[in-house]
Amino acid sequence: MSELADEHDLGLPNSNSNVKQLLNKFLKSRRQGISPHTILFYKRCLTRLIASCELTPQGINQFLASLRCNAGGKLAYFRVIRAFCNWLVRNDYLKESPLNKVDPPKPAKPILPSLTSGQVSYLIDQVDNLRDKAIISLFADSGMRLSELARIKAGDIDWEDYTITIWGKGNKQRRASFIERSARLELH
Repeated sequence: MSELADEHDLGLPNSNSNVKQLLNKFLKSRRQGISPHTILFYKRCLTRLIASCELTPQGINQFLASLRCNAGGKLAYFRVIRAFCNWLVRNDYLKESPLNKVDPPKPAKPILPSLTSGQVSYLIDQVDNLRDKAIISLFADSGMRLSELARIKAGDIDWEDYTITIWGKGNKQRRASFIERSARLELH
């Protein structure tokens, strides 16, 4: 076990109820605006972790190695475990994070296929109404998500710079650009 702070005992399995209490405190401490799906994912990951190993570098490495998912899935688990361990350190339950001695999984980074401008034009030509043409064009130009596009308001569009202010995942604001083709479709 990593060095424990004061009287807190995180050794498993003896203090399983203590760890479950800490897990519940951690989940309740997550910032407002975080998706309920994210909280559920945190709970599932950490419940599996605490049921199967100790919070040591060796235990975490064994846990990650035992997962039956690709490196991207293992990295998602690693991030959840890191958030939990960092919270434990910040709240004086651990003196040091066991993840300081665990390397994160390295997923492959393939280049995803994209549509050619000819394919985008073909898709736009297949649609009968202007609204759907503008939606297809914006998706192709900006790379925004459907949920982001659905929340766009007229005031979010900067017609001079060809950009749109959008609220993305995690309630984060960003700017997405579009090209003249989309501007022509949106102005009609």
